[in-house]
Parts: sequence; C-alpha cells; structure tokens
Amino acid sequence: MESPQHGRHFEIVVTLSMFESFVHSILSWKPFTPLSAIGFNVYLLNTVLPTATTASLRNNDHFSVITYFIYVIGDFGMDMIFGFLLYICAERPFRLLGIYVQKMVDNQ
Repeated sequence: MESPQHGRHFEIVVTLSMFESFVHSILSWKPFTPLSAIGFNVYLLNTVLPTATTASLRNNDHFSVITYFIYVIGDFGMDMIFGFLLYICAERPFRLLGIYVQKMVDNQ
C-alpha cells in the first residue's frame, strides 16, 4: 500500500511544473530532453542486465563487496550504453519522422 506522502509529493511536483516557476524553467532546459529519453530507456532496460548478470553466476556462495560494486558499475555502464543506443536507433528517428510529418501536414 502506498503512503499518502508519495501522492502529495507527486502533486507538489506537478503543481510546480504547471506554472512558470523555477522548477518549470529548470526542467525545460534543452539538455534534459535527450537525457530524459535516455533515462527512460535505461529504466526499461534496468531489469534485463542485472537479471542476466545474476543468472550467469553459477555459484553465489561467497559474497564480496568489491565484486558486488564491480557488477553494479558494470550493469549501470551497460544500461547507459544500451539506453543510448536504443535512443539513437529507435526513439529519435521516429520522433524526427513525427516532426517531419507534422510540418508537411501544416504546410498543406
């Protein structure tokens, strides 16, 4: 069960984002557009690589903090690389195609 505080925090962020405030001006910066798309793609891929890493370990009887951090950093790096590739190969071309089609429709 979700806490009521989670909903209130979301309401505050949405309210601050709707009006011209410092939060709206910060979130509308140009560099955040591709970063948010890459972040969403990393979110989509985040369960795939750690699950594959965990499944590839044959015997997990010895826990080492160093090995754990190496796996975490490796998974994060691979998530970022695959998220960027997914953004470049799948999301961005269709976004540009949509902009192009919209301009053609507006011109006619």
